[in-house]
Amino acid sequence: LILGVLGRALKCYDFELYGYAFLSNHGSMLIGVQSAPHLSQIMQHIHSNIARELGRPEQSDWNARFWQRRGRAILVLTDEDLQARMKYLLANSTKEGLVSQPTRWPGAHCAQALCFDKPDVGAWVDRTRLGVLRRAARSKTGRKSRISEGCATDWLPVKLTQLPCWAELPQHQYRQEIRQLCAQIEGEATAERAETGREVVAVKHLRRVNPHHRPEHLETSPAPPVHCRDADLRHGFLVAYRWFVDAYR
Repeated sequence: LILGVLGRALKCYDFELYGYAFLSNHGSMLIGVQSAPHLSQIMQHIHSNIARELGRPEQSDWNARFWQRRGRAILVLTDEDLQARMKYLLANSTKEGLVSQPTRWPGAHCAQALCFDKPDVGAWVDRTRLGVLRRAARSKTGRKSRISEGCATDWLPVKLTQLPCWAELPQHQYRQEIRQLCAQIEGEATAERAETGREVVAVKHLRRVNPHHRPEHLETSPAPPVHCRDADLRHGFLVAYRWFVDAYR
């Protein structure tokens, strides 16, 4: 369903999706947009429809707000930072010790699609069409219809775009770059486990965890205002942004 929402958003808003990773309590995407209003439309569509679809009674027993807080957009300034963010995105699920390598995460994750050139496909349920079909069937029979969601489901591909800094690379070479990032992530995770003694949770155990489980302690850290390793460029951006906020107010 998450992949279906992403596929529908790509179809409706024509943006560049470089990568995505959704874990049990958060999701991350690396995207290219045309403007701030364009970004706002994309975020609104994706977040609202994920909450709507996954929060339905037939999908889960969620009994509170689906999202704890609003989505957060953080700019990535340079090519070097863009590559670093892609590595961070791919590392989601591996750096937490949930799986041994990015391609083994069973949820919505771009690693397999990028490494093996097999775009993910998601299910988008057209609720408007489903309602029309059920009303039409009810008007004919006079009783509640048994038309399933499958009658109004479209299977949409989640098309990924190459990172702008690697846009000129042939597809096979781009896949090799991504595989190298995944290999680095796997190696770093293996070294950390050897040092700390922590074991991989593994997929079978993950599937048995109650989705409403909350750990006793949550590690939280403030999100950066911008992703940029160049100190001068970062400072210049923050100064410009403060001027922008002051002008807006």
